[in-house]
Amino acid sequence: MRKIIYLSIITCLLTILSCSDFLELNPNDQLFRENFWQTEKDAQLALTGVYNQLRNAPSYNHGRILWDGLSDAAYSRLYNTIARGVIESTTGSIVSGIYSESYVLIGRCNNFLANIDRVEIDVDEKNKYKGEVLFLRALAYFTLTEFYGGVPLYTAPVTMEEAKVKQSAKEQVIQQVLTDLDQAISYLPDTAYRGHAVKGSALALKAQVLMHNEQWPEAAKTATLIIEKGIFRLSDNYPDLFLSEGQINNPEILFSVRFLNPDAPCNTSIDQNPDLIAAHDLTIEPIQEYIDIFECIDGLPWNESPPLQSGGYV
Repeated sequence: MRKIIYLSIITCLLTILSCSDFLELNPNDQLFRENFWQTEKDAQLALTGVYNQLRNAPSYNHGRILWDGLSDAAYSRLYNTIARGVIESTTGSIVSGIYSESYVLIGRCNNFLANIDRVEIDVDEKNKYKGEVLFLRALAYFTLTEFYGGVPLYTAPVTMEEAKVKQSAKEQVIQQVLTDLDQAISYLPDTAYRGHAVKGSALALKAQVLMHNEQWPEAAKTATLIIEKGIFRLSDNYPDLFLSEGQINNPEILFSVRFLNPDAPCNTSIDQNPDLIAAHDLTIEPIQEYIDIFECIDGLPWNESPPLQSGGYV
């Protein structure tokens, strides 16, 4: 009896193996590489996946405000040691976080750009998608150069073995950033910002990259293009930049990370996050010298404004 059972099991296994060619290996209700990149909806889902890294990574979402604690504009309890220049191989925290989060974004961008041409959609629409992703890859690499200088440079998906490349010089990385941005500028629509990167977003990032790398004439020329188009301008109400309702279609915002309830909620907001609110053990707070830079509503410095000098509120 035992032999018959064993023979039955072996027979079943051989039957399954022999029929494997006829089986549907990938479930139809899940996404796999083999059944993806077929429709425009797939392309849109992939694009959303790229943007989603901005929402998930503190280096690119509202957690970015904590970076001020690394400068002379604010004090941060979290980064006090790092701000004093004490960085070791085991420091971790923001030192390793920016690095890893940026490469996750770069990996998603590379994967998108390597596969988007497999989808048959309108050429202009496809180029717009490409432009958005090229902008995001440029943003990630520029962020890396700001903190680490030269970094490994990847412009296509790589295997674990292929990922072991030498560090590229900062100049080489910046050149790739500018190349990506120029291509993005040629692809993106020249419209107001509504949640997806547009031409003005890429022009603004390019101007910033050029300024930070001391290419002053080129930076001025790029910034002038934004001004002359008139699509973006300074907001008439400064506090609106920090309020949810004031940020909607605000002409001063060239690019931002948007959180949309209930599908893409923000886990915390500035006024709810205990790491950001005023408290006795405040995580981050502006230093007095930075506060004093701001003008009063009459346009005068704090030490010259008559209402403030007379004890009033400004």
